[in-house]
Amino acid sequence: VVKVVGTAGRVEECLEIVRAFRRASKPTIAIAMGRAGLLTRVLALREQECFLTYAALGEASATAPGQLTVDEMLHTYAARRLRPTTRVYGLLGRHSEPDRLAEYNAWFVADGWDGVTVPFDAGADADADASTIVGAFRELPVSGWHIHGADLQTGVLSALDDLSASAESHARANAVVRRADDSLVGHWVESPREQYAVWRSA
Repeated sequence: VVKVVGTAGRVEECLEIVRAFRRASKPTIAIAMGRAGLLTRVLALREQECFLTYAALGEASATAPGQLTVDEMLHTYAARRLRPTTRVYGLLGRHSEPDRLAEYNAWFVADGWDGVTVPFDAGADADADASTIVGAFRELPVSGWHIHGADLQTGVLSALDDLSASAESHARANAVVRRADDSLVGHWVESPREQYAVWRSA
């Protein structure tokens, strides 16, 4: 078994974990510690060569920064459903939105949709740029984005291939979807349900 563990200072550094799994030819454990690396603990379970990921029995027993609890893995992220075909959807913002994550993932489960929503934490880093993050994660690829924060919603525009009429009228995008041709389209939505419908429409 191969084990690769580092610490992600920025969310883009999580791509090194994705690349490690792509090179793997034997059972592999690969995660990034830290708040920015939380998504790797979930997405590792999509990988064919993933041997395991780590979770704590409870918040008080966490042994590393960014570690989720077993309850979060099973109920917020429905970890038992994850497989290589599972589509990834990102919540990009400067703070976590656990209720929104749980809501989107519960809708996926209820509808039998093979998808998982994970946090892409831009943190308080003033240099964090939505365009850079969204552009970098075309590599994963991420199938859709929910973008929170006015600066991120305007910043993401340069990473997009097209805008809906609503996004053009607002001059920003809070919802992004990846089409079958891999182009990224920005939308402006008014509710989580509308966001979810945009994701499902692609």
